[in-house]
Amino acid sequence: AEGSTVAVMIARGLMDTPLRGWNGFHGARISDVDATAKALKAVTKRNKNQILAGVGYSMGAIILGNYVARSGPKCHLDTAMVVSGGLDMREQLNFYRSMRLWQPMLTAGLREDIIMGKFARHYRE
Repeated sequence: AEGSTVAVMIARGLMDTPLRGWNGFHGARISDVDATAKALKAVTKRNKNQILAGVGYSMGAIILGNYVARSGPKCHLDTAMVVSGGLDMREQLNFYRSMRLWQPMLTAGLREDIIMGKFARHYRE
């Protein structure tokens, strides 16, 4: 809508964002979302007609849902929508199709992009 602002949060260390130290991407961490939402809320409060909405897809949906659930009344978002985020992915460990199809692809991507791509200097020293 006219007068709206859109902000995209990139999880630390992803999409070639600079990363210092060992605090790389972690899907269970909500402190980054909280800090981002708090900063954006401070800006949107200036205009009483704006709301702060969080939208997450896939892993972003899992992180957003986790943030909203764990934050409770301290959540800085006015509303949130999660799309295609799993609620309890632990059962996937026992699901044969997941073990043979999705988990190897996800593991290979994490290993190559995050561990070896972002942290290789730590492993090669």
